[in-house]
Amino acid sequence: MLYPDISYNSIDNLPYYNFVEVLKTGNLKWLGEQVDPSATWLDIQDEYCKAANVDNSQIKQQAIILSLHKKYAFIARCLEILRYSHLMREVEGFEETRKLSIEKIGGYGYLIDERKPFLTEFERLINQLAGLKMKIVIEESKVEKINKKEGISLWKELVYLEKVVQGVKIDPYKDPVSKVIEIKLLAKDIQNEQRNNRHNSSR
Repeated sequence: MLYPDISYNSIDNLPYYNFVEVLKTGNLKWLGEQVDPSATWLDIQDEYCKAANVDNSQIKQQAIILSLHKKYAFIARCLEILRYSHLMREVEGFEETRKLSIEKIGGYGYLIDERKPFLTEFERLINQLAGLKMKIVIEESKVEKINKKEGISLWKELVYLEKVVQGVKIDPYKDPVSKVIEIKLLAKDIQNEQRNNRHNSSR
């Protein structure tokens, strides 16, 4: 399987085939090289929702999940620094690092009671972090169910669009998402017009 060697960051340059593959598999490598692929994918989906005039509640949910992932990574890193600086607290400079780590995680509600044994408190914080991880898993499972439910059959969809909008040809490997959206909207207008014509002729 060959992934793109260029970077896509918009519905105006992302091939429709790549867009559908990310929807189906969740594999962000179809976006090409990215500094922050999750953020790029959220932006692309948001663009899609606005251009296609569809609900973006799922995009907001994914943004929340991304924020939770970043929070988890930050706290996990701080806890690791805290553990190491506690072990090395007798060495000059490490006590300050230890206090700074406690202050940082405290800002996220991860409080440590220094009157109690460190290992006991540290284990409690690890369990608290595990709770955050579980929350992420639960939220991701909700989005995954929606993705499976709304999965797109690429070729079936393209055959349908080319049938409704006669004379239009779509190359999913080259044509960007924005072009397919325009064709979808045109197909919808054509169907509405045909439906209205049938309704008027039946009177």
